Amino acid sequence: MGHVTLMLNDQVTADYQMWTPEWDALRTKGKRKDYPKYGQAHRGKLGLQNHGNKIWFRNIRVRAR
Repeated sequence: MGHVTLMLNDQVTADYQMWTPEWDALRTKGKRKDYPKYGQAHRGKLGLQNHGNKIWFRNIRVRAR
């Protein structure tokens, strides 16, 4: 649990393991460092976002391991 692989157009864009010492170090130094609870939940909802432009989502697959 906690392994994240993000693929965009069949290319891996991110691959990491959450809740490890390395994850905590990155989390506390990143742009969300002012949000102490960021990335700490082990369960939750999936949110999709855009940045003000038209956007379409398709072929989204979420798999529990």
